[in-house]
Amino acid sequence: MEKVCPLCGGELKKEYCDHGPFYTCVNEECEYKEDELGKLIKENEREYIYKTPLDDLPPRKRREYMLQMSPRMRVLSVIEAILLLLTIISLFIDSFLFAVISVSLLVIIAIFMARDFLSMKRLLSATKEEQDDYIIDRMNDEFQKEMIKDQYLKSHPSKTDVSSFYIKRKFFFYLLRLKRKGLPYRFMTDPIFSDQIMTKVRKETDMAYKILIQDKKNELNSLYYKRFDLLEELEEKHFKDYGHDVRINFHNGEVRIGDERMKSKDIKKVNMVNNVYDDEIVMQGDEQLAYSYKHGADLTRIPVKMCDHMEIVVETNNKTHHIVLLDHSLAMKSPEYSSYSNECYNVTGGLRRAMRTPPSDDHSLEESPEVLALDKEMEEKQEELRTLLIEKPVYKVPDCYKMKE
Repeated sequence: MEKVCPLCGGELKKEYCDHGPFYTCVNEECEYKEDELGKLIKENEREYIYKTPLDDLPPRKRREYMLQMSPRMRVLSVIEAILLLLTIISLFIDSFLFAVISVSLLVIIAIFMARDFLSMKRLLSATKEEQDDYIIDRMNDEFQKEMIKDQYLKSHPSKTDVSSFYIKRKFFFYLLRLKRKGLPYRFMTDPIFSDQIMTKVRKETDMAYKILIQDKKNELNSLYYKRFDLLEELEEKHFKDYGHDVRINFHNGEVRIGDERMKSKDIKKVNMVNNVYDDEIVMQGDEQLAYSYKHGADLTRIPVKMCDHMEIVVETNNKTHHIVLLDHSLAMKSPEYSSYSNECYNVTGGLRRAMRTPPSDDHSLEESPEVLALDKEMEEKQEELRTLLIEKPVYKVPDCYKMKE
């Protein structure tokens, strides 16, 4: 059943491109095009934007997080300051044992502090991904403390503030639960952390999805060119080469003259044109003797018919083609001229026969079994690609972040 254009009611014809068949209206004035897959491909070629919690973080704030001392370093710094003060006091109270103990503790703490500072130095030279993970941890700490504060104020409407000791205590218990329950608990309780993880999941899933779509598009593209080459191969089998860039396909009534193609029914007239003139040939030596012996005459000059131009003129509905066979002078009795003349009659006869002979097969090459098999394969690949484009990717939480049932 023929498809009908919904705009003008005209017939829809099937055309092919690198993503398979589509339909256009036969009426030149109508711009209707039925290509659902092409629209889906174009919609899918949008730019993917992956925004993480760190994208909105100013460079200044990022530096603050990187140079921020850890809670343990802060505690050690306070203890170190106290021990240094005690060491100085011990010098005034003349207590050697007290001074030795203070200095020993001071050295131990200094070693731990030096190790932490080296860790900070290594972090500053780490990869961006490692630095991002560290900053996410600091941002999560701040978020949890702020959430603890908000929960307390909501449960105590009369309060306007909350002590830092309460927040630290609650946060300490949160860290204990986090250590005991692991990543799934953190994924559920830290939105910043979970957003960072899911952004990575979306990026990786979209990349795999784009690769899968591109593979399907490449398969369709390969089938399209395979179909194109097959049609050319089948078409070439039906063409007979008459020489001088003239080829005729009696199978479907088509003629090629050079790079131009036309239907044989469009040819109106085929004529041979020779430019003939009289001339004399001067004979000398052995050539003259041979002529005299054969014809019984002693002549040095004989009149001959010459031809310096031979062509076939093909008139079609809207153009005249000139097929030049000879463009230099030849004696009409010479073997070379006879060869050109035979070729001219051969080409002219083929073109005139094409004019009189209707196509031997009205069926298009596109209906041949080989081409139809490729068409079916293309339609199957089109359906696979269409299904992929409609379904869209699914972003799954990695198993390591799922709570055990």
